[in-house]
Amino acid sequence: MVQPLSTRRRHRPATTTDTTSTDCIGASRAPPAKRNTRGPCRQLKTAKVTRVTNSRISIGYDERHRAAPTADLHSSLAHDIGHVVRTHCPMQWKSWKVMPDEIKMQVRGQLSTNYDLEDINEETLAYVNRLFGERYKQWKSNLHHHFQAFDDPQVALQEGCPKELEGREDSWAWLCAHFQAPNYVNKAQVNKGNRKKKTLLHHSGSRPFSYRMDAQRRGGSKFPKIDVFGDVYV
Repeated sequence: MVQPLSTRRRHRPATTTDTTSTDCIGASRAPPAKRNTRGPCRQLKTAKVTRVTNSRISIGYDERHRAAPTADLHSSLAHDIGHVVRTHCPMQWKSWKVMPDEIKMQVRGQLSTNYDLEDINEETLAYVNRLFGERYKQWKSNLHHHFQAFDDPQVALQEGCPKELEGREDSWAWLCAHFQAPNYVNKAQVNKGNRKKKTLLHHSGSRPFSYRMDAQRRGGSKFPKIDVFGDVYV
């Protein structure tokens, strides 16, 4: 017998607490302290730069870093691309690589408010596309975790559409079907097992390591030193 949606149980993550419950004598419990976490990126920092300079930011490309010339520019660009992917990118493809070129151009165009994308060379375009691919993959992974928070896939489809995908419910419907496909389920299980086998955990962030080496040479690095074996020392 199929239960009505109102009676189906939704899995609640361990970090979620009920702030409206009361104890046995009726006294209200104090709400949990709000976690001090970083909010979503909205390109506010780069928007301020473009207002002050009255010009868009040139991306540039450095062969040594295989990225932007500076670590700050790389980080700003990566964060802004993440915002564009979460806010504007359709999520109906397995990866950024297989997405149609016309859709990629439309999504990349969301950066043109703050970044100068005119007449960029092939290497810079490949770099920007690589960042888009990484952020697309990460956002898709985050959405998969959100999907798994529901015990019933049908409830996830009907009630679980994230607020970032409001107005793009077709993307959420595609993802819900995609996350249940046998090929995806098997691949996710294999990847999960491979992550458990790792003996060296990487905590240096998304910046290319060459930025950190440059900072150390200048003597003002705030990053830890890492030897060739991956051991961290001061």
